[in-house]
Amino acid sequence: MTKKPTSKNKNYAKIVNSGSGAIAAHGSVAAGASGIAVGGNVKGNIVMGGVNISGSNISVRGDMVGRDKIYQPSNAIKTYEEDLSLSRSSKDQTGEIKALTNLGNAHYILGDLHRAVEFHEQALSIARNIGNKDSENIALGNLGLAYSLIDPHRAIELYTQRLMVSHKLENKMAERDALESLGLAYIRLGDARKAADFFEEALKISRGNGDRLREGSALGNLGGTYVELGKLDQAIDLYNQSLSIARETGDRLGESQRLSNLGSTYAKLGEIRKAIEQFEQALAIAQEVGDRLGESTYINHLASAYLLLNDIKKAVELYKEGLTIARDVGDFLSVSNHSFSLGLIFIDQGRWYDALHLFEECLEIRRKDDDLNVRADAIYQIAYVHHLLRNLEKARTYYWDAKRLYEKTDNPKGIAACNLSLGRLMIRMGFVDDAIQELTVAGEIYRRLDDQSRINTTDEMMRLAKGIKEKQLA
Repeated sequence: MTKKPTSKNKNYAKIVNSGSGAIAAHGSVAAGASGIAVGGNVKGNIVMGGVNISGSNISVRGDMVGRDKIYQPSNAIKTYEEDLSLSRSSKDQTGEIKALTNLGNAHYILGDLHRAVEFHEQALSIARNIGNKDSENIALGNLGLAYSLIDPHRAIELYTQRLMVSHKLENKMAERDALESLGLAYIRLGDARKAADFFEEALKISRGNGDRLREGSALGNLGGTYVELGKLDQAIDLYNQSLSIARETGDRLGESQRLSNLGSTYAKLGEIRKAIEQFEQALAIAQEVGDRLGESTYINHLASAYLLLNDIKKAVELYKEGLTIARDVGDFLSVSNHSFSLGLIFIDQGRWYDALHLFEECLEIRRKDDDLNVRADAIYQIAYVHHLLRNLEKARTYYWDAKRLYEKTDNPKGIAACNLSLGRLMIRMGFVDDAIQELTVAGEIYRRLDDQSRINTTDEMMRLAKGIKEKQLA
């Protein structure tokens, strides 16, 4: 009987503040290769448990509707395509813009960002050709949102254009939305200080207009920037202000989002029980109002929290429950995150084939996403499972694939993790010189990162490889 290797993935999932206030993305953040963050990062103007594009709800067949009406965008695409065909045949350019916008938004939710860009670019072009500034304004916002996940710098250009158009139109609401979008884009670029400046400006406009709902949203966004800056106590204060406004205005979805943000922040402070209380309150609200996407998200956060308490049984139950809901509602991002987190647990439980199935499902989804790091994380875990199963050639291929993606994104932790794993693999395959080469690179990177734990592991493997080499030469 094969002895089961000990897994190195004990930190299955790390709860993070999943975004900035109202823009928290679905799913918690799990530990990928060498603790690499995957999933759940700021994803543009996305609201926890739903989608909020360009500061307003998604336009469906010309009617502004809430997120409870757009849970199955794949089912709506055919209708939007029919609308587009009808508008073009009747030369109704306003209707054409509307249909293109709906198609772009639907493809965005499905994670097909390049298709979303195509449709929003067409909508923008028509709006400009017919001189419809309001439609141009909306198209710039939607196009910026799609680009925020592909090219944040291009998104900033588009949001800046939207800010200028909004100012000329004297449309304060659109101006505020553009400022918030710029803040989100800078968060994605890692510039929380600059993001805070834009959120402050958006907050001023909301307060000037007496718009309490959007004031609460801006406070939540500011809370997210303070989390990024490591000012967790100030973030909690801002989230609580935002929570009070949500309760005052009867914004139940906003209330659940703020509770979740608070939970994530408490988790960062190590107050896991308090985090669980916040997540449970958020979950109860989501269930009460029928927010299935939010329900899936908060269940995922709860699962991650119970992992931090080492309650593996409870965490597995919750991940499975969240995964079922995510599949039911077609929330592919959450499916990806749930599958990844559950796969990490199954590795430690020796359920390697179950883990492999989940990681492959995760990768299928992440191949449609332009975030190469999260895609590489899934590939790395597939490689690791094949390594455990002694499918050594497959493991080597997947490690190389993951490494290439990490190199494209200049991710030193990911690169080093692949080098270290390839070093181990080469030792097992009998390619000692190759192992020494991989381990040398891994050690150099870990020393630059000052990661003493990984340095020690790499040095231990290097001693093993050199010992084998000496025996071969003897």
